[in-house]
Amino acid sequence: MKRGLFCSLLCLALAGPALAQDDIAVDAPDIPDYLDVPDISQELPIMDDALTALFTGKTHRGYYDIYGVRSGENNFTEVMNVDGTTVHTRDGVVSKGRWRTKGPIVCFDYDDDLNGGCFSIYLRGNCHYAYSRSARGFVAVSVIDDAYPTCEKPYV
Repeated sequence: MKRGLFCSLLCLALAGPALAQDDIAVDAPDIPDYLDVPDISQELPIMDDALTALFTGKTHRGYYDIYGVRSGENNFTEVMNVDGTTVHTRDGVVSKGRWRTKGPIVCFDYDDDLNGGCFSIYLRGNCHYAYSRSARGFVAVSVIDDAYPTCEKPYV
């Protein structure tokens, strides 16, 4: 099984020790003015049982923030099953894998070449911002199911 960079947002066996908030990058790039992003230097991520509940049996839809460029190619859907399996769909490509949480971190591993990784999740309205230790700023934004996003000035 290959490891890589996100979900969506999102392995049954628990990862190594939970990462402290200081382990997540707080260096944010210039943020587009349509976003109401969390200030992760001042806020705590969703943690423990609340983080697990956020993903267990849920479907998230959202987009990856790839260098501040938003397009339909950046949109994704991630289904996190109760048994720890996940199905990620982006631009018509379906990838299967596993998800898990520990402390303030959610991690994803996929069976194919899709990058997975571990993320801290911060809440703005009903939107979930995923931050990675290896990326500057947030990696993705998602909402559960077909909810209308309340985190951005226009919409997700």
